[in-house]
This record gives sequence, structure tokens and C-alpha cells, in this order.
Amino acid sequence: MIAPRITGRTLLFLLAPGFERATYVSLSKCLEIQGGRVINCSYTAGDTLTSADRRLHVTSDSSFARVAEEQPEQDAVLVVDNVTASATRDDAAALKVIARAWAAGRLVVLVDEATRLAVSAGIAENQTLAAPPPLARELLQAGARLAATPIAVSGNLCTATAQARLSALCEEIVQRLQEREPATT
Repeated sequence: MIAPRITGRTLLFLLAPGFERATYVSLSKCLEIQGGRVINCSYTAGDTLTSADRRLHVTSDSSFARVAEEQPEQDAVLVVDNVTASATRDDAAALKVIARAWAAGRLVVLVDEATRLAVSAGIAENQTLAAPPPLARELLQAGARLAATPIAVSGNLCTATAQARLSALCEEIVQRLQEREPATT
């Protein structure tokens, strides 16, 4: 058995109703096996969120608005599915969670179309981002550079395309968390 490498690290997954189950389950389970503590965050604390395929129900531990007003206490903020990316693109509280975590030096992980949240949160400029081709123009106009690889790390911003192997993305997240001081909770 592999010894956990991120024991006690807090991983805040932003989720919207109808989120895509596969990527969420794969990354959350991988990070939990490594010792991470998954916290789900949505519009309202206590809500039960159902995946798009209706096979998974999770409870929101906190709300975007509540987390946006607190000091960033999580070690990472993750948006890993396109449904959540689309739903939160114009949500001020969700974008504030991302922007404040990034400004505090916390790891921000955006997968596939969620990469555009870097633009919406005002953190894309001068970052190298992995993104699907339809987002290229928007990201370039925001001052970002495009990566030629399916996973890119630019400071404390980690982005990935849908073509990225989730096991490789999980490993990248674990490595980046190991390099950082734990958040104070």
C-alpha cells in the first residue's frame, strides 16, 4: 500500500447541480487515497447535488458565498467538470473563491472548459494554460499563453484538457501540494 502524501490537505471542489460524475469521482477518490480531505461547495450549504447521469448524490458542505468571504483555508480549489464551469462562469461568489485562493497562493485546478474561469476570475494574464481549442482565442485575448501539453502548471494554477489522463493530473496535484505549505485551518 502506498503511504498517503497529502494527509490533512483540504481540497475544495466547486460543484453545480448536474455536475459530470466521472472526472469528479476519479479525482476526488485519487486525492482521498493520497490523504486529502474533500470538501464539496455549491450555491447553498447542505444541498444534495445530483450528477448529470443521476448515479451520484453528494452534499454541499459549504456555499460559494460563505467560502468567498472567508480567508482561503483550503489547500486547493478545483473545478473539474464542464457543467460546473458553465454554471459558475458568471457567479461572482464562485469566481471570488477562485481569485482569492489564487491570490493567497493556494493551488487552483481547472479542467477542460473550466479553464475559462481563469479569465472570468481575472487570473489568466501571463499564465500558461492547457485548454480545449475552442477557448484559445478567449484565453489569448486575456493575455494567457497556451500550453502544447494536456496538463499545464503556471505558478499555483494547474489546468488540464479533457485529453489529460486523470491519473497524471492527480499526480500533478499531489506533487504541487507537497511543494506548498499546508493551509491553516
